[in-house]
Amino acid sequence: MAKKEDTLVLYSKLESLLFYAKNLLIKYPKSEKFDLCTDIKNSCYKMLELVMRALKEKNNQQRLKYLTDCDVELAIQKTLVRISYKMKYITDKNFMTWGNLLEEIGRILRRLDKKMPRKLNNIYLDKIKFRKLYEAYERAAQGKHENKEVVLFEMNLARNLYEICLDLYRGTYTVGRYRKFYVYEPKKREILALPFRDRVMQQWYVEEFIKPIFVPKMITDSHACIKGRGLHKAVRQLAKIYEKLLSGKS
Repeated sequence: MAKKEDTLVLYSKLESLLFYAKNLLIKYPKSEKFDLCTDIKNSCYKMLELVMRALKEKNNQQRLKYLTDCDVELAIQKTLVRISYKMKYITDKNFMTWGNLLEEIGRILRRLDKKMPRKLNNIYLDKIKFRKLYEAYERAAQGKHENKEVVLFEMNLARNLYEICLDLYRGTYTVGRYRKFYVYEPKKREILALPFRDRVMQQWYVEEFIKPIFVPKMITDSHACIKGRGLHKAVRQLAKIYEKLLSGKS
């Protein structure tokens, strides 16, 4: 179901919620008319307003904010309904029906939340730290400390890492030229290698952005270059799928 259709369904469910709530609120004591009753009605109106704004909003991030605010308002109404039940203003049946309506609305909100594209703001500059670049250097240099290019980089290590930090911060970082060479085992292959400086930057980027943001969103059958998975686990997973197909199990 498309996001707009889900939002329309959500709006319809909220209208039903408002209608159901208003029919019950007229039975509340007069002492609650300007207190609990008003809070519940305002909660319903607020959710309707937020969903209507989400329907008309073109910016995905703003639409997500409206839906998130609606989810918060939903949690507030759940609390108000529980108070109503404890005060014996509604019956067991009313409490169950009202609660089911709220749960159904919550499920639609969660479905919309999963479909909504997200933009992560204000994280890039926070990741540009000398310590993080030093850790990236250690990973890039592992097992290569006798390599001439690595030795030259280490001779002025602090300065080189500081310059990477500065270029990243200013947005002036440029990737160096690839170095071409051949390896002959197990067969002849052409290799294109980046300068060591760029490999340090790559290690930083993968560790700070790719792993925490993108890897958790990958399906469980993604195995390449992911810690704890890899080629052997991929082969075992494929064997399990193949066995299921042979046995006729889906």
